[in-house]
Amino acid sequence: MKMRRGILFTPDQLEEIRNKVSALKTTDELSMLVYLILSTDLKMKDLLGWFNKNPLKRREYLNNANLDLLEDYESVPLLFPKTHHAYLVQWKRACKDWIGVEGATFEMLKRKPKPMKEVAVNIENC
Repeated sequence: MKMRRGILFTPDQLEEIRNKVSALKTTDELSMLVYLILSTDLKMKDLLGWFNKNPLKRREYLNNANLDLLEDYESVPLLFPKTHHAYLVQWKRACKDWIGVEGATFEMLKRKPKPMKEVAVNIENC
């Protein structure tokens, strides 16, 4: 099944992904990355940017958010050494293996569908 831009994961698919990354987050860096996307309000840009490279800001953010996600990794200088593209390729492969979805993106984890009222207004304006 080929996914296109704007398509979301179903609740069942999200639950399956959550289960997989929760089990693997301590041993697999992609799973840790996806777990952080699901558990925080950070975007991929933030996770691979300041959160990744600055242990002090990372610790401060996690303390302010009352999250005990990375206690063992607070002082690690660089959590995610690969590029966004490398993680995206790995993510697409993982989604195909885990839930049978081809062409998955990280945005499919966070995007929320438009409320029905908004959709109805857009249809009426056409």
